[in-house]
Amino acid sequence: GAKKTAGNHFSFFDGPEIVVEKADKDGIKEIQVQVRSMENASKFLTENHMLSMENTTTLIDPEKLYGLRIVLQQ
Repeated sequence: GAKKTAGNHFSFFDGPEIVVEKADKDGIKEIQVQVRSMENASKFLTENHMLSMENTTTLIDPEKLYGLRIVLQQ
């Protein structure tokens, strides 16, 4: 199950937290993923030409995912 934790935040008992925001159209804009090793994840993404950096934020290149942002966190 899930519970509303604050405002537009929803937490699943055994899984992710979801933030719902009003937008011009329905869809998923960004997913944040926790990785065990940022070094290994960055190396893998670099080797596969999928690494993108925004300042200090590491993500899978949105151009490879039709604009979807997948942000990596450790």
